[in-house]
Amino acid sequence: MKIYTDGAKTGSWLGDYIRDLRIASGMTINEVSDEAGYDQSYLSHVENNQQLPSKEFVKEIFNILCQ
Repeated sequence: MKIYTDGAKTGSWLGDYIRDLRIASGMTINEVSDEAGYDQSYLSHVENNQQLPSKEFVKEIFNILCQ
């Protein structure tokens, strides 16, 4: 797992971190988005750092991936 300490622009590391957690958990993007109740394209945009996620989204995703 990567650790980001280089002061990258706000949120640019978050999508990478979520993707790393998802892959480490062995879940597909569809499995996570279905369980979280979010659209797959939203999770994809977050993972690709194209959209900053809401706080609620981050909490839900971390609850799923950090079980």
